Amino acid sequence: MNLFSDAPGIYFPRNKQVSIELVRGNSTTLKCVAAANPFSTFTWRKGKDEINYGFNSTWNSSSLKVTPIGNGDFTSYACTAKNRLGWDSATFDLQEKGE
Repeated sequence: MNLFSDAPGIYFPRNKQVSIELVRGNSTTLKCVAAANPFSTFTWRKGKDEINYGFNSTWNSSSLKVTPIGNGDFTSYACTAKNRLGWDSATFDLQEKGE
């Protein structure tokens, strides 16, 4: 166990810019996992807007289920892990997959 204090570092997804193709109406779960001491708090954004509910977080991870039904749902979703020492984030770009 790390006895030192560390700012959050997201290690899943490995690539912090992820592109996802999804058919309209289908669901996917976006997940990020971070290492930090003290533990991180997680926030999610859809485009520029903060998401205040609908995601689940533990001491080291957070997940958000999305079901795109409108054009505005095909946008970027960002997960940010933050503690008093700093922050890290990962972005998921949701794109519509053709039938």
